[in-house]
Amino acid sequence: MDQTPNQYKLVEDFNRILIERWIKNIRKLKIGDTHELEKSFNSSVFGSTDSVNKTQFSYLLRGQFVDMGVGKGQHIGAIKGNKEDLKAAGIHGRSEGRHAKKWYSKTMYAESAVLAELLQENFGIRSQNTILENLPEKIQ
Repeated sequence: MDQTPNQYKLVEDFNRILIERWIKNIRKLKIGDTHELEKSFNSSVFGSTDSVNKTQFSYLLRGQFVDMGVGKGQHIGAIKGNKEDLKAAGIHGRSEGRHAKKWYSKTMYAESAVLAELLQENFGIRSQNTILENLPEKIQ
């Protein structure tokens, strides 16, 4: 009997773990005091047990702004601008303005690579099992 977990369950489990890691990052970085961002996380998996077509996450949009360090008058250009322009504008060091709190980006990038490896392994095992199940009992 095939002991390989189905892709749907694998991706569901991955989504749950990823959300747990995001929440851990949010708490570590002390983002928000109402916990609204943490409560807003949701994920969906689209497909079947053998083939996942898509996975989707939803959460409050302001979470992305915190990750980028923008919002409330702080534009992405000011965050990514060169240091000379920031000095000329009177912004010195990290104590002025908003700062990116990377709760999302690094974790999503790293965990996406892990999911790709898990799905590759899952597909390889399922393919091998399919071939073995369909081999004739006798070769003539």
